[in-house]
Amino acid sequence: MGGSYIVGWLLIVKEEKEHAGKPSWVNFKNAIWHEVFLKILSPLASKSSMGQWFECLDSIQCWFFPLILILSADYEEQCVMLLARGIKSLWSCPSQNVVKSAQDKETAEEREDTLKQYGLCDVLNTFWIVMITCVHNPLSWDRLHFNGGLYRNHLWAELQKIIISLRRASVAKIDNNYKAFLWW
Repeated sequence: MGGSYIVGWLLIVKEEKEHAGKPSWVNFKNAIWHEVFLKILSPLASKSSMGQWFECLDSIQCWFFPLILILSADYEEQCVMLLARGIKSLWSCPSQNVVKSAQDKETAEEREDTLKQYGLCDVLNTFWIVMITCVHNPLSWDRLHFNGGLYRNHLWAELQKIIISLRRASVAKIDNNYKAFLWW
């Protein structure tokens, strides 16, 4: 297989001042993000538990079990992926058992109190549908967001050196694609 995907256009719900900071609003925004990401991960769910035959480049059939190896994100995005409460979260890798025990509570307030002890939100984590993947293991800091953003000052300069060595048509295509990329 050897492929990878960069998913940079996931829905982010804008903050509404009247709801800002309320746990129910944070949970709502996280639930939206995880439902959208579920659409991306759902094809992997059965393949990650049962496997799938795949013909490699050497024409040999192999049995693969897809999993998530890397999740690269800035701190705010990591909190959404982990369903953590940010700096208020005191636990680095809570188990699914904590969330399951919270679900057994009768009221939303009881669930919230249980999850708050572990720095979690009252939303099911989409990543749990992919076997052999604990969302805390593949999480990695994002170089593009680090230290004010290395991309503009360092990575883009390196990429430009490579681009300059290409033919003119390739450079024009890269420029057009770069201009068409959405910046929000």
